Amino acid sequence: MKSIKAIRTNNGSITYDPHLINEAFTNFYKNLYSCPPPNNVNSENYLDKISLQSATESEKATLSAPFTEREVWDAIQSMPTGRAPGLDGYPVEYYRKFWPELKPILMPALHHIYEHNVIPNSWKTASISLILKKDKNPSDCSSYRPISLLNVDFKIVAKVLARRLDALLPRLIHPDQTGFVRSRHGSDNVRRALNIVDHLSRNPDPAFIVSLDAEKAFDRVHWDFLFAVLKKINLGSSFINMIKSLYSYPNAVVNTNNFHSDVFPVSRGCRQGCPLSPLLFCLVIEPLAQSIRNSTRLTGIKIGGEDHRISLYADDVLLYLSNPNASVNIVLDLISDYSSVSGYKINLDKSLALPINISQSDNIRQITPFHISDTGFKYL
Repeated sequence: MKSIKAIRTNNGSITYDPHLINEAFTNFYKNLYSCPPPNNVNSENYLDKISLQSATESEKATLSAPFTEREVWDAIQSMPTGRAPGLDGYPVEYYRKFWPELKPILMPALHHIYEHNVIPNSWKTASISLILKKDKNPSDCSSYRPISLLNVDFKIVAKVLARRLDALLPRLIHPDQTGFVRSRHGSDNVRRALNIVDHLSRNPDPAFIVSLDAEKAFDRVHWDFLFAVLKKINLGSSFINMIKSLYSYPNAVVNTNNFHSDVFPVSRGCRQGCPLSPLLFCLVIEPLAQSIRNSTRLTGIKIGGEDHRISLYADDVLLYLSNPNASVNIVLDLISDYSSVSGYKINLDKSLALPINISQSDNIRQITPFHISDTGFKYL
């Protein structure tokens, strides 16, 4: 991780002191990962109105089966080497090298975790390392992507669960979502977007293609809503309780310039660095996508017999809207309803709208909250 030379503090001043830099990031993430009290009733009421695919009873049984030695070893072998370890200092290479000696110790521990849904607190403390996002201001805390360095023992549990869940995602998640779903590729959505632009160039109908900018999408996920989604899609109490045990009272420290902060609690978010996180995020954003697909008030872009409305690559969302004078407000209402229960938040001024077949004098250019980009925008 590169050193961070300077950062803007809460009072707006720039500090070059390594201790104060660490303190600024710690305060930023304490605030980001704090969450208002859960409202399970609101989550369930929202999801009652959304149609989602659900797991079969046989799939639920597979998800909830006890851990096997084969699964655990396969999970260890599937983890990339050469990565920074968690706070305990043991990398995946250690588990590979000493698996014969570790197996008699680790397997009983994993069986105990499975039976009692309790994971040691020491397994759940992450060291947050920071990576500067491309073309972002290095003096702003929000310009960095937090990567949670987790202990390998924690990641083994998460990896086994992720490999089980991975097999179900192609059926549970609509093909519009191409991120982190096996046999799907981001290039599919790029080609789809180009085809839609080409279609619109040969037709007179006004349209918007909108690229949503979500604020810290992974980090803002409300866990009560996540668990409500997992229940809605019938993943089973045993599997859901295992997920809950991973997310029950986790902690973190922030690592900057070789300084570690004090430990602080984490109460929301899908931790980037956890094998389960991208899969869980794809599930938790699916209700938003479904509300957009199924809205009878919204008008997408029709090509042949297909009504195109949304493309996703994890949290990268494209919206295809015809009749934008009406559709923009409708889609914003749908996003607002979803945000109220999930923690999702979009930056309207950073979300870009490509107007097609819309004149410079059209009123929609003035009233839309999205930033108009006549020259287009970069996608993926």
